[in-house]
Amino acid sequence: MGGMEQTPAWAGALIEQFGALRADMTALRGDVVALRADMTALRGDMATQADLAALRAEMATKADLGDLATHAELDTLNANLQALRLDLLARIDRLQEALTQQQQQSVVNHAIASRARDAMRGIEEEVSALTRMVMRLSRRLDDIEGREAGH
Repeated sequence: MGGMEQTPAWAGALIEQFGALRADMTALRGDVVALRADMTALRGDMATQADLAALRAEMATKADLGDLATHAELDTLNANLQALRLDLLARIDRLQEALTQQQQQSVVNHAIASRARDAMRGIEEEVSALTRMVMRLSRRLDDIEGREAGH
């Protein structure tokens, strides 16, 4: 009974599943980082209220100088800016929803991995206890066989 203990097939499968869960969680973390970078870039692209106010002031100055055409062009420009703002906000909302879903999935995967770790600990304890029991029985059997051979 001096040989090495082998991991049962079911324990090996659990270990492989745990490794796959870890890889999935790592990939999800990478996706979350990428989504956050995309959101930051989109926020940077959005025109701020200060930019809009400066543009309006510039337009008013040019209008006063006669360089800018009609109010209709200003209205069109303002409508285009508003449409762009709404589009960007919608994109940010979609990215936020995707980020939230990935975070939720990450929490679920973490819980699964935690349960798998707990199950593995319990299984390891059982295997260890069974191994000790088998070793004791083996020694007792060796003792019994030794006594019978001595008679």
